[in-house]
Amino acid sequence: MRTTRTVGTVVSGLLLAVAACDSTTQPASGLIALSPDRAYADAPVAAALHGGPFRPSLSIDTSSGTANVDLRSFGCWLLPSAPNVAGMATANAIAATVTGVVSPTQLSVSIPAGLPAGVYDVELRDPAGRAGFLKSGFRSLGPDRDAPDVSLNGPLGGTYVIAGTRVPVIISANDGDGHLTSLGWVLTSLNFPAQTHTCPSPQGAARATCSDGEIVLPPSTALEDRLSLRVDAQDQAGNIGSREDLLLLAQIPVITVFAPSSGPSTGMTEIVVQGRSFVRGTRVLIDGVPITPAGGIVESDMTIRGFTAAHDPGPWPVVVETGNKQTAGQNFTYVAVPVLRRMSPDNGPSEGGTMVTIVGSHFVCDRPGTVGTQFSVGAGVLRIPVMVTDCAGSSRVVATMPPYPIPPDGTGTVTLFALDPAAGESTLPDAFTYTSLPKMTPPPPSR
Repeated sequence: MRTTRTVGTVVSGLLLAVAACDSTTQPASGLIALSPDRAYADAPVAAALHGGPFRPSLSIDTSSGTANVDLRSFGCWLLPSAPNVAGMATANAIAATVTGVVSPTQLSVSIPAGLPAGVYDVELRDPAGRAGFLKSGFRSLGPDRDAPDVSLNGPLGGTYVIAGTRVPVIISANDGDGHLTSLGWVLTSLNFPAQTHTCPSPQGAARATCSDGEIVLPPSTALEDRLSLRVDAQDQAGNIGSREDLLLLAQIPVITVFAPSSGPSTGMTEIVVQGRSFVRGTRVLIDGVPITPAGGIVESDMTIRGFTAAHDPGPWPVVVETGNKQTAGQNFTYVAVPVLRRMSPDNGPSEGGTMVTIVGSHFVCDRPGTVGTQFSVGAGVLRIPVMVTDCAGSSRVVATMPPYPIPPDGTGTVTLFALDPAAGESTLPDAFTYTSLPKMTPPPPSR
């Protein structure tokens, strides 16, 4: 013999407790929200009804002593939202099915397919006949006629991929209020067989990202080839969203030589890079920084020309890059413009020979007589070299002053110049004053 009783319950692994004998003393189940609160009507919608307390009935088999939750003791309806009286089902009500008791505050509900578009109130009657009501709790969007939006996240359309490599593919789809059923991509080319990848099932999700596939690019002798990568996604209503992007197949670039090999750290040195397999998307980088403009101008498949960017002093590798592949060449050396700060002593006889210490920074002087920073003094357009006799690093040199460079013109003060052929020149005005000017021999009297 089997009987049905109304009891209090805590489900999902919790103990069911027997309700009080007078069930009329217990409050009606209040309704707070239905989630999701909107959906297309092409297929049944699994939803969660929040509120409570929800107290199902037990179906008890007295012969075996077993008891099961009787979900049929709940009644749930969707009513077109209008000036209805709360708790009163109408002839236009559409039944929903309570499919589970998750907790005393949540029921699982199945909303039937084919629900006409519009806003619906939600009504729930518990096993004791008490009604809970949720005004405008659900919106049916009607049939889903919108295709999913699809995206190619990597490699981006219009970019280069390299022959003989594997390239990961990342795609995504968004069906808004709909539900995805499939997602994948296909790569086609005139020169090798198509490649197809089907992503793991989205399992009814509204959004999905797929990154478990990769393109296998065969070796190629062509300088450049065109590939088509199409992304497809289908939703539960059969709508298909697609996009097609162009990829460009290229070879790994090779660098053979470039010139010049050094330039000022302030940048703007014109550099010419030569090699092979250069395409429109090949760039030249020095220490990861592209030369300008935009990595250089590709003049041919063997030559790229551009200008260096400003950079800290030092040697850095020159790299050619196509797509995700790079080839490194020799170093380009950034040289800082020498800086002059002071000269000591700052005066001496016009005959020259004064030993002076020149202080500054970024001097290139390994030893006297080597090619590096060149010092000179002058007034006007005339300059006379200053002979370096001792190098004390990049910030200090010892030198011998030359004789006063020009006949006296009322002043004996000269400017100090420091020139680095690879970096540029700096000046220190009024750096040294000749204290005794040479005597001028008067010209012979005219006859």
